[in-house]
Amino acid sequence: MKCKRLHINSNQMKTFFLCSVFLFVVPFGFAQHNCNCENALKQLILKVETEYPGFQGKSKDKQVYDNFKKNLFKKARNTHDL
Repeated sequence: MKCKRLHINSNQMKTFFLCSVFLFVVPFGFAQHNCNCENALKQLILKVETEYPGFQGKSKDKQVYDNFKKNLFKKARNTHDL
């Protein structure tokens, strides 16, 4: 009986690596409890507004954007962990 060598190309290796990371990291991401959704949203919005290049120039209608943020904050306040 003759053994064949297993040939793995770089795309297969990348796929294997990403799947391995996904299988080991993702379950730990769901272990977080008592998330303050409003605070997390506030931090995310601040990061996008300050670090996204050209954000102020690309967001044309400030009133629509502010109303959108206000509605998101209302929903975040009413979101609770199960």
